[in-house]
Amino acid sequence: MTVHGSGVAVYAALLRIPEAARLLAGALLGRAQLGMASLAILLVVHDETGSFASAGLAVGAFGALGAAFTPVLGRVVDRVGQVPVLAVCGAAQSIAFVALAIGARRGASFQVLVVVSALAGAFLPPLSSCLRALWPTLVPELKLREAAYTLDAVSQELIWTLGPLVVAVIVAVWSASAALLVCAALTALGVALFVTSTLARAWRSAEAHSSWAGALTSSTIRRLLLCIAVASVGTGICQVAIPAIGVRAGSSASAGVLLGLWSCGSMVGGIAFGSVRWRRSLQARYRALFLLLAVATLPLVWCGSIPSGLFLSFVAGLPLAALISCQYSLIADAAPVGALTEAFAWNTAAAFGALAAGSAAGGWLVSQHGLEVSFALASGTACAAWAFSALVQPSY
Repeated sequence: MTVHGSGVAVYAALLRIPEAARLLAGALLGRAQLGMASLAILLVVHDETGSFASAGLAVGAFGALGAAFTPVLGRVVDRVGQVPVLAVCGAAQSIAFVALAIGARRGASFQVLVVVSALAGAFLPPLSSCLRALWPTLVPELKLREAAYTLDAVSQELIWTLGPLVVAVIVAVWSASAALLVCAALTALGVALFVTSTLARAWRSAEAHSSWAGALTSSTIRRLLLCIAVASVGTGICQVAIPAIGVRAGSSASAGVLLGLWSCGSMVGGIAFGSVRWRRSLQARYRALFLLLAVATLPLVWCGSIPSGLFLSFVAGLPLAALISCQYSLIADAAPVGALTEAFAWNTAAAFGALAAGSAAGGWLVSQHGLEVSFALASGTACAAWAFSALVQPSY
């Protein structure tokens, strides 16, 4: 199906394609817990144990198992189809969230809470990978498919921006345990909406990939993973350093606003990027966005006040969603036959793992060396990713 559109009208054209709106809505709802669960688990376990260290271990178990099992689930999807894997994972994770909420309220031991948190992470439904694997089938036209990946990247930013706010509201009105129950409901609802799509039910990988290395047999995939991992370390540093601008200025309340504007910049930049009919090649845009990310992040080194931080945080976020959408398009092109979902799953694992590492490093950098060094290193990681991106040679 060929769809014509220019400017923001390209997104309207995309959503008019049969099944597109349903799949996006299902993926958005089912992934909403990504922006909620970590904070909800932190608060629930802290309320039960009184220790942030213990709560952090539970959150770490949730994130670590999620990152570790994502490529495994992606490979299984390529072998057996989307619906069986999503249905099992959606049910298992929803049950784990409910068990964690009830267990915490009834005095379950810390060890039990950590194990249940880990199970919730291990059964994270691979909705992101499944949706991205469907776009080449749903949207054969290359330019419109790039807009689809951009919309996907923007919706991901929306999840990270609104998720913590939703948890804060639920905790204020009800409790942290109620926030986990909402996570369970969103997971179940999103997965149900997605798997009842005709396209998701019919999707099958072209053929089983024969190598044990799966998607990693592609040198282009390996290079793309290196690029996104290196850049994501810098993004993780910024996740800590940007809120620290407000804390250092004596306004902890502004920390969330600074982080929110960073995400808003990403959404605005992504929407604008996806609405343009570019003449430059995808690989050239990909490289340019890494360089733009480095340039946009660097001025934060000289940020001396909250007003300047608000503006510079917004600017620093502008290239992010656009860069992620290019990454998705390049992975779709480079994935070996029979390993498309796994390729996207590896991308998710590499990005999330590097983000976690960057956030951990960012905390140490901010406390030991200050914001200036932290933002300089974040900009430097984007420069390094730009250099590595020269090795990426897509087929179009």
